[in-house]
Amino acid sequence: MAGDWIKMRVWIASDPQTLAMADYLAGEQAFVDWLTNAASDGCDDPCNDGVTRNVTRVTRNVTARVTVSGLLLVWGIANDRGKRDEDDLILSPCFLNHLDEMSGIPCFGDAMNYVGWAFEEGSEKEIPAVRFPKFLLHNVPAEDRQRSTNAERQRRHREKTKKTSGDNSQENNLDSNVTRNVTVTPQRREENSRVKKSKDTHIKRAPYETRFEAFWQAFPKVRRQGKEAAAAAYKRAVTRLHLHPDPHAYLLERLALFAESDTAKSKYCWGPTPWLNQGHYDDDPAAWARDDPEDKPFDVADLHLDED
Repeated sequence: MAGDWIKMRVWIASDPQTLAMADYLAGEQAFVDWLTNAASDGCDDPCNDGVTRNVTRVTRNVTARVTVSGLLLVWGIANDRGKRDEDDLILSPCFLNHLDEMSGIPCFGDAMNYVGWAFEEGSEKEIPAVRFPKFLLHNVPAEDRQRSTNAERQRRHREKTKKTSGDNSQENNLDSNVTRNVTVTPQRREENSRVKKSKDTHIKRAPYETRFEAFWQAFPKVRRQGKEAAAAAYKRAVTRLHLHPDPHAYLLERLALFAESDTAKSKYCWGPTPWLNQGHYDDDPAAWARDDPEDKPFDVADLHLDED
């Protein structure tokens, strides 16, 4: 597949087998003609002579680099199309001279065979094949990569399905236990729905922070309303008091003073959320005092009943 990678050693151009391939190719006239013609096209005879002499001097270095390029092409195609045979890779149907076409280099298949990197297999009655010995010690063929990719995709799907099933199993068990061998009436369905919603709400609710719970319990009971909003307001108040040595202790201390005040015992007592949001914890306690008798807590003893 396009975009696939194969492993190649960074010093492959200096590998003894690569150099042996380069020497083998340099001794093949078809390869020399192919290499020198590309450089001498379009030149007159004097130019051709110069190019031929120059190529002859550098052919060992050039052929080593050309060999590496050819190996990359051949190994890449074999890795994509070949089949596993233990640690070997089998490319079939294929002849050694097919490797020349893959690499674009004459005599390349024979050069790989010369150093033991490729062998032709199969008789006249068998499908021809080229074997690449020990190739899979360092590479993974395309069929194995595809199988591994499919397996990984299926594993992720199973985990996702298992998680979804686990989240719903408790609800499914509740429904099956309620409805088994029972005629479900509309009223019963409504009751089941209320139980399910109540259970979901309980499960999803996160526990409140311990120090907020202490604040909540200390607040005047008559105004303990809107606990979730109060928890958010408490967190903001702690943030505003970050320069204080202990914001939590400070809020509890001020709340204790407020709880004993006339305002806290009157109908004008703030709820916990406005008390925190409006910063009443920083009020002068004198501001919480009220002299109006109508603001005092309601007591049945204050009722004056007319006597007939």
